[in-house]
Amino acid sequence: MSGAEYLPGGEHLRQTMQVPSLTFLNEGQRLVKTNYWQTEPALRGFMFLSTNAGCVRLLVPASAAQPARLADMTNGVKEVILTRGRLDDVDEVTEVLFEDGTQTPILLHIDPKQVDRRWVVSDEGRRWRFAIYTQDRGKVADFARCYLRRTTAPLPYAQPWTGRRP
Repeated sequence: MSGAEYLPGGEHLRQTMQVPSLTFLNEGQRLVKTNYWQTEPALRGFMFLSTNAGCVRLLVPASAAQPARLADMTNGVKEVILTRGRLDDVDEVTEVLFEDGTQTPILLHIDPKQVDRRWVVSDEGRRWRFAIYTQDRGKVADFARCYLRRTTAPLPYAQPWTGRRP
């Protein structure tokens, strides 16, 4: 991979912005309802990662859910790779790589404030599901292959998955 194409919308929240208490109504992996869409970060276009029952869900607010952006995050994507590491001066940033087999896959960086659950070592290397939800359309994509890992290398990492594929 020579370079990833960076999409805005997953940038770091300002240190002064607080993420309010969030609620999620789930039916297994399916997100039924959340109050995230009405929060200041969502209204400003920030994405959020929520995890439940073996599925990582990317919440894309209405202001960030342009058709071209969603197409970039879904068309031709074979798997999604989440890498946690350090970006600039922020630890525990989650890099979301939409692996489509090209030299320039789509890449997002999600601030730790935009994640409801930090994965543990036993979560790494096993297969997860990954879904994309929008405020207006609900679930717009569902990927059967998602892998989690950590890196000590600085982000952006933008490397394909080289581990075992369970």
